[in-house]
Amino acid sequence: MIETWLINSTGTPFMESEEHATKFLGVLDTSFMITYATGLFVCGTLGDHYNPRKMLSFGMAMSSFTVFAFGYLTKTYNIHSKPLYIFLWVANGFSQSVGWPLEVAIMGNWFGHNARGTVMGVWSSCSSVGNIIGVLIASRFLTPGYQYPFLISSSMLLIYSLLVFLQLPSAPWEIFESETDHESEMKTKLVNLNRPPPLGFFRSWLLPGVISFSLAFACIKFVNDGFFFWLPFYLHSGLHWPEAFADSLSTWYDIGGIISSILTGLLSDRMKSRTSLVFYMLLVSIVSLYVYTLAPKSFSWNAFLLLLVGFFVGGPINMIASSIVADLGKSEKIKDNAEALSTVTGIIDGSGSVGSAIGQFMIPVIQHRFGWNSVFYGFMAMVGNKIFSGNVVSTSFYSHRLQFSHQIHA
Repeated sequence: MIETWLINSTGTPFMESEEHATKFLGVLDTSFMITYATGLFVCGTLGDHYNPRKMLSFGMAMSSFTVFAFGYLTKTYNIHSKPLYIFLWVANGFSQSVGWPLEVAIMGNWFGHNARGTVMGVWSSCSSVGNIIGVLIASRFLTPGYQYPFLISSSMLLIYSLLVFLQLPSAPWEIFESETDHESEMKTKLVNLNRPPPLGFFRSWLLPGVISFSLAFACIKFVNDGFFFWLPFYLHSGLHWPEAFADSLSTWYDIGGIISSILTGLLSDRMKSRTSLVFYMLLVSIVSLYVYTLAPKSFSWNAFLLLLVGFFVGGPINMIASSIVADLGKSEKIKDNAEALSTVTGIIDGSGSVGSAIGQFMIPVIQHRFGWNSVFYGFMAMVGNKIFSGNVVSTSFYSHRLQFSHQIHA
């Protein structure tokens, strides 16, 4: 996309230089993450009030339309406008914010605490699988034109939005809605009993661990999304590998995240605290990040080290965003009083996205001024902040239980 912006045989190029184009990509990513974060707070709350299945399918469809317009229509009809790009990407950010809190809420409705780590660990790797599929589509169809990966991705998203709307039951209570009219009157009372009322946005902040995990997640999402948005560009511009080659190599980070999500999920169900597992893995991730800055220009070494970094960063972030969030939103203290899973997911993931938005603004600035190594040192510093927040989490999760219990039952 940058190369297209810099080349114009009939007039002035859309972008003056590669530096301007890179900074504009940072503006787009920051705008996306700010809107995404705002949407998470809003949509997470709405997910506890309205049918998650319908909201999820609507958000997927809207995201499909905005991605199609951003990547395919603008390129096909040669429309290059900064305000238009920003508007479409902001709209895409809000549309995508519907997804994660509602998905976690749906999964949490179906699986209990004892198996939640295993199930959520396997399921939460879907984001890394999606990243890999997206990169493979981009590397395969990028040569004919960058508009075609956007076309394929948006088409797939639209198809899956229809499948979600038609086939996905969001909770056991929703199955009652498909019962015959003869049984519906009796089942209505059961529906009302099985689905508790929403706890509310502000009271959800008072749940034990929510504030601390929100701060911690902001730090770690800064790092994870930094890799997601900038790793292919680093491999292309920093190590001077072909763009398609760089895209393929970057998938090793996601492969590490997939393996880690599954293994840590299995292990966390056998531990008293998932937080301690996250703490030790992130401690090792600082070492892996430092070693990666020393990696030679070798495909094998980069693939291996990206696998390690993805394992120790991607696994913990998936655990926090899924099973730990579900534990908080389905706390025993509120199990019979209110529903807060979607709201808590929106709060924590929204806070993380605020951290990510800050990162998307800072990364290109740091890179141009100090170089890529400084970017990775910044990643290490953010993980260190997350580890400190993790210690706060361990304390606050237990110290606030009794206090919150009195507030809920008051």
